[in-house]
Parts: sequence; structure tokens; C-alpha cells
Amino acid sequence: MSGKKLQSLFGVSIIMRSVIALIGILIFFPANAQLTSIAGITPGKTTLEELKVLVRDPKKLEDSKNSSFFVGLSQLDNKMATVSLQNGTVYKVEVMLFDSEAMLNALFQKYGEPTRKIGKLGTTKCSNKMGATFEYLSGTESLLWPAKNGIQALLKTHAFGDGCSELIGRYYILMHIETVEAINKKSAEEARRKSESAINKIKDAL
Repeated sequence: MSGKKLQSLFGVSIIMRSVIALIGILIFFPANAQLTSIAGITPGKTTLEELKVLVRDPKKLEDSKNSSFFVGLSQLDNKMATVSLQNGTVYKVEVMLFDSEAMLNALFQKYGEPTRKIGKLGTTKCSNKMGATFEYLSGTESLLWPAKNGIQALLKTHAFGDGCSELIGRYYILMHIETVEAINKKSAEEARRKSESAINKIKDAL
């Protein structure tokens, strides 16, 4: 998969962002960095207290009812991200990518291209009231780098249509594999138990 195809896939703007912006982002990917941390945050290692000094708005982290927080990353020019914690430790960071050509270029130049793909983006046709036909991207696709130290890095695109309008969400994600798998397993078990309970109630009433 070529770099040009990747950039096309992620809707890279024709208009180049400034060289200063690119250099600024590269500064926060130090020479010895690995795909295991971003803006000082390492899933599976960074604690809540450590996170407070790495985000722009630490007061958001004081809401104990939440396990995920939408915050600005101080070391990444306050780029917004969703940071998820379990038992006081970060296990996933999702950075929103809106026209972030500089960040995509920095990732590809620093770490090379992702080596594995999960899912597929396709196109969906739609017609408006005037009879004009349009196509928009649809589906979900993830491009993954090789996992390292129990951490998975990936670029995720989720595309869908709202009427004839194309809506695309793009994210750079770092996650602690063991924790995510444990959470997913627990959620699946809870869903199975609820389904069995609902079926048993219906059976009792038949």
C-alpha cells in the first residue's frame, strides 16, 4: 500500500499545511520514540495523576463518574483526543484527525506505512430530490502498524452518509491490547447474559 494511496484514503487536503506546523508535530515524536506513546501518554502505563499534567484541561479528569475524557493534548498543540482509563490507568488514546495532513505525514515519515488492514471502505449511491446522483464513502477501515510492547497503533476511518452528505470520522488510536481485549470480553459476556435472561423470561411466559 503506497503512501500516496494512504494519503488519498484519508482525504488529505490539496492545500499543504505550513512547514512550521509539520516541524512542530515532529518535535513531539522524538528520535527514539516508538509507536507506544503520544504526547507523553503511554497506554497501560500512564496514570490518572500523570495524565493531569499532560492535558490542557485537567479539571475534566476530576469527574469520577466517567472513564473516558475528551481533552486537549498539551504536547500536541492542544489537539483534541478521547483518553480512556480503567482502574486509574490510561488504556486507550483516540486522536481526532480533521484535515490533519501534517500529522499523517509525520506518522508516515517517522514510522513508515501501516502493514495490515481490517475492514473496507466502499461507496454508496444516493439521489437527491432534483434527481441528481451522488456517491459517498461508507464503511469502516483500520490500518494497523505492528503491535509493540503490548500496544497497538492504528489509523481508523468510519464513513457514512446523512442523506446525500458524506460524513467521515478519522482517528489515530493507541491502545493497550490486553486491557481492551479484557473489556471487550466482559462486555460480550454481559450481553450474552442479558440475552439469555430475556429469552428465559419469554420462555417462562409461553
